[in-house]
Amino acid sequence: MNRIWIKRQACGLFSVLILLAGDGAGNTWAVEALAAHPPMLSHRAIYNVSLADRQNSGQVSSVQGRMVTQWQETCDGLISEQRIVTDMLDETGEKSLSDISASSWESLDGLRFRFSMRQRLDNRLVAEYDGNAEYASALGQGKAIMRKPVEKEVILPAGVLFPSGYLQALLDAARGGRKIFARQVFDGTSESDYYEVVSSIGAGTTISAAGQAEKEQKGQNPAEHNSVSGAVSGLTWWPVQVSYYGLEQNEGLPEFEMAFRLYDNGVSSDLILDYGAFALYASLSRIETYKRPDC
Repeated sequence: MNRIWIKRQACGLFSVLILLAGDGAGNTWAVEALAAHPPMLSHRAIYNVSLADRQNSGQVSSVQGRMVTQWQETCDGLISEQRIVTDMLDETGEKSLSDISASSWESLDGLRFRFSMRQRLDNRLVAEYDGNAEYASALGQGKAIMRKPVEKEVILPAGVLFPSGYLQALLDAARGGRKIFARQVFDGTSESDYYEVVSSIGAGTTISAAGQAEKEQKGQNPAEHNSVSGAVSGLTWWPVQVSYYGLEQNEGLPEFEMAFRLYDNGVSSDLILDYGAFALYASLSRIETYKRPDC
């Protein structure tokens, strides 16, 4: 079976508290108390993963798995962790077990970033990324130091965002009614150093707690219904599609795409992870929330 590169894409999986100030170059941040919008929710989200209901090339016949994402605000930064484990069956009947874990830390001012990602296929390590990145100032260029898979230095032009920064900027764009939002993003796992990321944002929708409960899939544990409804009911959400392009791509096709519902507190649901030949669907089943730090 082909290796399944389920990349640690932050958009729709991580969220941040600090609002990106403006849309100019550099990682300039500002803390704003917006009464019309809730703060970002520190939480642990559990998703059931399956093969998406869409046309595919037939390379993958079935998928069963689970994805767990955790985001937590601390007094000095934002910690995010993710793990996705999937059992896959291909068209020849061959089975494989993919286990991907990732963690990152991003400073509250958006200038420093640490990351680590490992993928195991049938309990064998097949990919590993590790490193850190930093901007000396909001308007200057930055530098990333890669330790794995190979040691190298990457120069980051002014305005390249880290993952959580892009998500917050995307959320800010959705709140402002923008339909298209594009920036360059460094997450440490791109073969072309960093991505050109383009997001399409649909119209915002608000549903009640009753409407949210009706939307959730039948057959779940009632406690899971309650936890999801409690976290997102009454909030505005936007349908978002995010496309990741390598800097040297000439065909105009993205390396990876994902679509999801982005809620006003940073929670994501109904994720479609599109790899071209096939796509995975991640259904939000449970949320556990954490208190904000008393700094």
